[in-house]
Amino acid sequence: MKPSNLFKTLAFILIFLMASCQDENELIEAKVVGFNANKCMCCWGWTIEFNGTVIQTESGIIGEVVGYEITEPIRVYIELGEKDEDCPLTEGGREYYEIDFIRKVN
Repeated sequence: MKPSNLFKTLAFILIFLMASCQDENELIEAKVVGFNANKCMCCWGWTIEFNGTVIQTESGIIGEVVGYEITEPIRVYIELGEKDEDCPLTEGGREYYEIDFIRKVN
């Protein structure tokens, strides 16, 4: 392999790795405190607490990481996505958000 091609390949790999790494500064430490399986408006989904805020989410990645049986709070790191909707029917009018990333705290 020519040195110029090797340099281009290494530069591409480095850029790819940098883009795929999750910046710890963007993550929020939170707790998944419950899951509601009722299929009704503003019911279904996971309840997440962080920094004194309580939100709901329907993001399926939560189920893949923490599951559906939440018997005690599960500490996680999350990256909030877009706001989905306001739900005035929930306690305190909780809002639904997409969760773009989640990882359990070790």
